Amino acid sequence: LNADARAYEFFTDLYELEPFSKDVFNYIIENNFFSNMGFSSFSWSYHGKAQNFLNILKYDGFTIKKIVSHYYHSDLYVKNNPLLDSPSSFEAYLMNLADLLKMCEFLNVSYLPLPTNIKEVHDKTAERFKDYKEKKHEEMLAFVSEKYAEFIPDDENYTIVIPKSSAEFIDEGMQQHNCVASYVRRVVNGECLVFFIREKEFPDKSFVTAEC
Repeated sequence: LNADARAYEFFTDLYELEPFSKDVFNYIIENNFFSNMGFSSFSWSYHGKAQNFLNILKYDGFTIKKIVSHYYHSDLYVKNNPLLDSPSSFEAYLMNLADLLKMCEFLNVSYLPLPTNIKEVHDKTAERFKDYKEKKHEEMLAFVSEKYAEFIPDDENYTIVIPKSSAEFIDEGMQQHNCVASYVRRVVNGECLVFFIREKEFPDKSFVTAEC
């Protein structure tokens, strides 16, 4: 095997998820599992291919044999192509599949039957996932704005605007020439609150950008 300690750590974790038999072990040997995982190279990363493989195995319906077999039927493997039948090809397969499964989980959609055109399905799902995240961000910004609106003090000369959309963050950033638009994710995650102080006479004109 010529593997280092990280490879043995991987197989320990692998066995905890699926106590595989001698037949399965022989199967993965026959299907170039060790070379595809890159166990003979010191550049092999436990937190790369190995972690993706383990993450995939945690999903219902997946076994070691199913993952290895599906790789050889996927669009990320080309038979007899030495440039693609390699650790880097297998790494791309694991990365795309692990990411696809995670997105399907967030979107609450089924990943079965497992497609062979993994890359194409992954990219299409990524576009859908991006739209999903943006929608969730907008909903959370509106929620935060409404939640704190009652705490806005009444002042004769100034007012406070709590942005309720990412567009308002972008507009504020353009007016102030600052990076407030990059704070959207932090607000959505509850890490901070961003608000705009405006002169009452000019409620749409930026005056001061503040964070707490």
